[in-house]
Amino acid sequence: MNTFAPITAHKSVVFNQTVKVVTHIAREEFDAKGRQLGQRVTTWEADLVAEPENNQSYFIRLAPGHYWMAHVQQLKDGKSWGASQREHFFDTEAERDAYVAKRTK
Repeated sequence: MNTFAPITAHKSVVFNQTVKVVTHIAREEFDAKGRQLGQRVTTWEADLVAEPENNQSYFIRLAPGHYWMAHVQQLKDGKSWGASQREHFFDTEAERDAYVAKRTK
């Protein structure tokens, strides 16, 4: 039993997606070892369609539709650091931008 999030009946696959835009944010902050802190922000859009019958590949538990996505990874000296996070899906571009702003402040 999943106590963290409801399981939906939706199963979708990515049909079409835009080119991913990658932005590196370097801060004027350094850790105790002198490594510069920052983030790598990846944003893109995608259309999801209903999962075809007998699909044997990866699927996403979201309703078919158009989504804005973002992935934020912490960096030290420009290299990935810390726990990796999954990409996040948003219904609007404004929601995605608010998420990115919160994660990169």
